[in-house]
Amino acid sequence: MKIVNVCRRFDPAHWGGTETVVAETGARLASRGHEVSVLASAALGAPGQVEVAGLAVERFRYDYPYLGLSARARAALDNAGGNLVSWPLLRRLLTMPRPDVVHLHTAGRLGGMVRMACRARGIPYLVSLHGGRFTIPPQQAAIFSEPLRGTIDLGKPLGAFFGARRVLADAAAVLAFSRAEADACREALPGTRVVHMAHGLDLARWRAPVSAEASPFRADAFPKLLCVGRIDPQKGQDSLIPLVAGLRRDYPQLQLLMIGSPTQASFAEQLSAQAREAGVADCVEQLGGLSPGSDTLRAAYRDASALLVPSRHEPFGIVALEGWASEVPVIASRTGGLIDLIGEDEAGLLVPLHRPELLAQRLRELLERPALAASLRKEGAARVAARHDWARVVDSLAELYAELSARPSGRNSAWRRALSA
Repeated sequence: MKIVNVCRRFDPAHWGGTETVVAETGARLASRGHEVSVLASAALGAPGQVEVAGLAVERFRYDYPYLGLSARARAALDNAGGNLVSWPLLRRLLTMPRPDVVHLHTAGRLGGMVRMACRARGIPYLVSLHGGRFTIPPQQAAIFSEPLRGTIDLGKPLGAFFGARRVLADAAAVLAFSRAEADACREALPGTRVVHMAHGLDLARWRAPVSAEASPFRADAFPKLLCVGRIDPQKGQDSLIPLVAGLRRDYPQLQLLMIGSPTQASFAEQLSAQAREAGVADCVEQLGGLSPGSDTLRAAYRDASALLVPSRHEPFGIVALEGWASEVPVIASRTGGLIDLIGEDEAGLLVPLHRPELLAQRLRELLERPALAASLRKEGAARVAARHDWARVVDSLAELYAELSARPSGRNSAWRRALSA
């Protein structure tokens, strides 16, 4: 099969969960003889053809159709949630050799462009809800729209023309990564096929030997607290500063490392200021983004006393899988896909949102009860091996692709001629 993935962005320097999923599944599908490629905007990268993680990637010029958009706001949209358009990408979809299936990893206006091109050519497309759609908290939605304050949206007619609001309803299938998201999607889109699908992990890579010297933690630090994820209000790193301040009295050698690329420079600056004001700047460090599976990242996981996932919204939570594979105990927010993954104190500890005192309590419990930490390590390692190997995920995905590509689909030749003229 010829499979085309369409992403809002795809750049190794700004890696996230979506890029990981596309790269990991794409490489394995290619190894099975399928032809897999990626089309994306050039957000945070440069236009042109590149190879990323062994996949052929084409990146295209793009724009945000807003009047009064500042450079800082544009950068914020590039990092997270930007509702962009890309005419060159649309043209490529209309003129490239016809794929068997298109896998869309974004929505909005770019999703509408993909919808239009696929309908014009009779190509089945499916959509993955990586960031969620129906279960996003209002506070998170407000953060996404913050860069647009004071601008005038000139793109609404474009969205209507492309059918941006119909992207999910007209998809051959929609993939959701938590039960709550899947249930909400089925309720909102009756008649649309909704698939609840897990993510995977390359266990061999994560369990490969790594030098202890590669760890970014201080050798004398304890506890060694790790938080991995883009520096963003959604990920909740600001809740960890008071935690560190409270623990510092009992654990003077404590160290917290936050690993991830900032999506909002102002939030990264806020975290630094918050640490200074709390008197813990010397034991809180932001390392920035690290490439997936890098020695430093894997060593940080292996060396950590606990992996903290304080997200306010998390459709799945791949970092929990990475923690399990590294045999580090996980403490996470009770939200989204993390509930499905972890369960009730089975493979990790869950903490209700907006209850920082409970996060501190659970962490102390973990640090003071070695038997509990050992049990969580064992269960997490067993669960990721049994349920989240990429081979299992790719089997399901390949089966779905084959089914969708085999369905008869009408082709609107008039649309194609008009749009590619």
